[in-house]
Amino acid sequence: MELRETFDTVAELYARARPSYPDEILDAIPSGDDMLEIACGAGQLTKQLLARGRRVTCVELGPNLARVAQREAPDARVINANFETWEVEGTYDVVACATAWAWIDERKYRQAHRALRPGGRLAIIDGYHVFPPGDEDPFFRQMQEVYRSLGEAPLDVWPTPDSTDTADRVAEIEATGLFTDVSERRVVQEVRYTPASYIDVLGTFSSNLAKPDEYRHTLYAAVRRLAKGEIRKHFLVVLWTATRIG
Repeated sequence: MELRETFDTVAELYARARPSYPDEILDAIPSGDDMLEIACGAGQLTKQLLARGRRVTCVELGPNLARVAQREAPDARVINANFETWEVEGTYDVVACATAWAWIDERKYRQAHRALRPGGRLAIIDGYHVFPPGDEDPFFRQMQEVYRSLGEAPLDVWPTPDSTDTADRVAEIEATGLFTDVSERRVVQEVRYTPASYIDVLGTFSSNLAKPDEYRHTLYAAVRRLAKGEIRKHFLVVLWTATRIG
């Protein structure tokens, strides 16, 4: 099983545990009624787009995730297919992808270009765990020793919201020669978890899903031991947009 296929093994948990996206990001997604969403997962972004009046077609690799997304977002059209090899059906005003672009191979930009109408817009969303100065949850520093004991390299430098340690999608998109007017928008989103709900979200990360059961049991036991009530996690949510050339 490829690492990107592990998400499909926990489709119901993914639907329950993964957060939605901040309104500031939704507001900045380019306008256009007809949207194609790539790798919609369990439909978190899909539901938010539908609530804003968009017509959404989704292409999702995992059969379980596609089934759950269709249930969670019944007004969307969800196609179970591999986007890289999918025969593009029609064209769209906007092609969007949330927290999955890195999992798709080098054919993704050509496929997105093919799926867009002339002048159509590309929207890519990624998320990164960051630590706002003076506003970080000390729980995460305590967890570093747990990761060390599990053979993982602990964080030496805490990424902040203005960190450059994110994907350089502006250069990447421009280098394709397929898009212009590339821009970037950053929003910090705070998500609060109980120990149980944080363990749920850890259970949807491919890096944990690929590990042995003993690793996960040790990690989750440490969360229960170290968490003092609510866990506050900050995400840097980045939106890149670009306009189709031609």
